Amino acid sequence: MTQWNWRAMAATVTVWLCVGSPLRADTSTPDAAVKTFMRASIANDATALKSCTYNADPEFLDLLGSTGELLREYARVGAEKFPGQPKPASVVDFERRTAPIPAEALDRELARFPARVTGDTALAGPPNKPMRLRRIDGAWRVDAAHLSTDPSPERQRVNKLALQLSLEPRSQINQEIAAGKYKTWAEAELAAKGKVSAALSASAEFKAATDALNKPRPATPPAVATDPKPATPRPAPPVGGLRPPPAKPDRAAREAAEAAAELADRTELVGGNGGGPFARPTAGGAPVVGLRYSMGNWGGRPCLRDLEPIADPAAPPADNANAQSVLARDGYVLSAIAAVRDETNVVAIRPQFARLKDGRPDPADQYDGEWIGAAPGGAQPTLLGGGGVKIIGVCGRRGLNLDAVGLLIDSGVRHSNQLGGKGGSPYSHRGPAGAPVVGFRYAPGKWGGRPVLSHFVPVFDRAAANQPGQDEPKDTKFVVARDGYVAATLLVDTDNTNTCAVQIQFVRYRDGVADPKDTYVAPWIGVPSRVKQERLGAPGDVIVGTFGRKGMNVDALGVLTRQATAAAAKAK
Repeated sequence: MTQWNWRAMAATVTVWLCVGSPLRADTSTPDAAVKTFMRASIANDATALKSCTYNADPEFLDLLGSTGELLREYARVGAEKFPGQPKPASVVDFERRTAPIPAEALDRELARFPARVTGDTALAGPPNKPMRLRRIDGAWRVDAAHLSTDPSPERQRVNKLALQLSLEPRSQINQEIAAGKYKTWAEAELAAKGKVSAALSASAEFKAATDALNKPRPATPPAVATDPKPATPRPAPPVGGLRPPPAKPDRAAREAAEAAAELADRTELVGGNGGGPFARPTAGGAPVVGLRYSMGNWGGRPCLRDLEPIADPAAPPADNANAQSVLARDGYVLSAIAAVRDETNVVAIRPQFARLKDGRPDPADQYDGEWIGAAPGGAQPTLLGGGGVKIIGVCGRRGLNLDAVGLLIDSGVRHSNQLGGKGGSPYSHRGPAGAPVVGFRYAPGKWGGRPVLSHFVPVFDRAAANQPGQDEPKDTKFVVARDGYVAATLLVDTDNTNTCAVQIQFVRYRDGVADPKDTYVAPWIGVPSRVKQERLGAPGDVIVGTFGRKGMNVDALGVLTRQATAAAAKAK
């Protein structure tokens, strides 16, 4: 089993607590307290969680429990009233977050890292990212303060107020669904979002808390827990030797990686249907120069357990002595892999490397690496990649082992800066096959009495510009480019909390090439705040999508672009 990020796991499973069957809280030893903490989180037992933690806000845990109950009821009544209809993303995400982790797997992982005790304090988990414990009145408790991705008082206050204010509207929407007020999941979801947004928007206290959160403040280095028995540093491994995977990324890095994975093209998957999907892109879309892997078994037969891309051979190793790596020769990069599967897992792969030329693998100068796993006998390998495509990561499905594998391919799409606040949740809109944006649909909103944009999505089909989806605001408007023009850049105005206004620059576009000498600018959408403005996009590029953060309004905005020069069109 690969090493879990205990902090991230605990933070994730406690985000959506709802009270379940009572769990006996054993806090007699540090190991017992950690097991109680993990099992209480997985079992959704808020009472047991309170008994085995310190530095936790009991009221906040109660609010989480109430919210979890309402979300479960929302998913239940919706499934009854809208059978066969696609579930909204909020329900799918909730069910994913609350899916239980097998107790046997949890016990095995806990046994790998027994607690290290020093007086009335202890550390448990991997030495590089331990969980802190303290003995209080004879009982061992887990420090809950550092489990949040943002433990600042400002963030905690916003989260707490958001939960408090959303309880009543969530209860109302559940009752209305049960009474048959809505005909579709989409209609109910739109109503739910509207009720919660209205409750938050009407609260002056919530607005003040959000403004305080988004106010720039000096960066505070995170507290570092020191292991009482620090591990002896290992020397740098030789090329082709052991090279454990890097530490788990923080929230910003994780969201950037998720966005990069979403932009990449993907090969087919080779393997079974088990496990959950994953995607691991390299930082900044760098070419893959090697693979880090570990081996496992299934039913007594060897198979791959995990697989990660390597973009920087000099990256410092982390604590996983079971991982090994294979690296390309100097000047070469990964150009393809041959994969062999059985009925359940990926049992072997063979990397193919090619010389890097003009930023891409050169098929005329390539070589095959050694088989990872058991070389196939009668099984026919499936080749993924090849043909000079630039590989920027791996993807697939994974549970205990590597169920399926594929490759992430550079699509040529790039991110701009993201301008705005930190609220809301990440989103991304991208058209089919890298199609350029020909317009936008938008709707006005309010924040603290000031005008902002509550909605801003790209349009890829001129004919559909005036046809907003059923989950878009009723007052949605649209703007479309003149014939022969597409979106090139956006001048974005933000008050550092929300997107207030946008001005679109359109460019002449013919046969896949943009003419930066032939442009025009549309009137402002929204009312500029003049607090901060920045142009997103670059000459020679066209916009092929947007991304950012969104709650009740558009909190932050960025653009997805690709080159539209004659050289880029020829290369494509």
